[in-house]
Amino acid sequence: MTSRSSSFSIRSPHTQLRPSFSSRRSFALASAERGQHGAATSSAEQEISEEIEEIKRYEDFTTIGAAIGLNAAFLNIVTEWLSDIKLGHCSTAFYLNENFCCWGAENGCDEWHRWSSLWPINYIMYIIFSILFALTSAVLVKSFAPYAAGSGISEIKCIIAGFVMKGFLGFWTLLIKSTALPLAIASGLSVGKEGPSVHYAVCTGNVISRFFEKYKRNAAKTREILSACAAAGVAVAFGQLVMFQVKYDRSWHFFEIIFFLIIGTFGGLYGAFVIKWNLRAQAFRKKYLSNYAIAEATFLATATAIICYPNMFLRIDMTESMEILFLECEGGHNYNGLCK
Repeated sequence: MTSRSSSFSIRSPHTQLRPSFSSRRSFALASAERGQHGAATSSAEQEISEEIEEIKRYEDFTTIGAAIGLNAAFLNIVTEWLSDIKLGHCSTAFYLNENFCCWGAENGCDEWHRWSSLWPINYIMYIIFSILFALTSAVLVKSFAPYAAGSGISEIKCIIAGFVMKGFLGFWTLLIKSTALPLAIASGLSVGKEGPSVHYAVCTGNVISRFFEKYKRNAAKTREILSACAAAGVAVAFGQLVMFQVKYDRSWHFFEIIFFLIIGTFGGLYGAFVIKWNLRAQAFRKKYLSNYAIAEATFLATATAIICYPNMFLRIDMTESMEILFLECEGGHNYNGLCK
């Protein structure tokens, strides 16, 4: 006898029931909502983290900029004092330069005294101080930090481009550069502070950035710091921001064009002449004087002091003389006889 199959079947207890369509749709929508909320939360957290990193970055730049400014101000004060100490001293406070010693004085200054009332004694004192400053500066650079010699701008351009020069931006270079630069300028040598200002500014940024792990491990961020420090060095060298637009508030006369043309022509010829003979002088120094750097610097400082002291405009600091030349004859100031 054949039995018919039943219209229903008995499911095994191990058989899983399949969720209905509505249940699966509800679960999918809930999962999507949870995913969108998590993505939004993650994006917000990432933006906040980036903002915090940006704020920290500007804090680092501000700290390094403040350190560069303090160092530049200190070096400027020391340079002015060393330049004035060759000519005399302040009787009330030995640590003051001539400007601060005679602050507010209009008709002479009784507090500032020359080394002697005799002209030859002052001449000798000027030469002795020039030799002492140049000799000290040369010995410090030669003995402790040879990388501190020169302006350093060419090497800094290479480092920012990715070249590695170990020790060029180190602490010893910064220390010796900051110590020897005022001495070299005050010795009377025809050297400026613009190039070295960029060097010690970049050294300052490099030394301080080593205290932060994110700059120590990331060369790209370190180069950002160094580039900003180079710009800060240019700014502190000239004592003002570097402007991309210059506005003149004084008119000029038509007949001045003739003199501008003459100055431009002879200036170009003189520049070509100087470049040509400078190359020959550098070749001579490299061949014969490379082992006598200290003696060379001392000799040049001595010759410069002997020649410059009789001329009152060559006797003063180069930075001060440039400031005087760019000033206007206003307010009754004489500026060492230029406005008579």
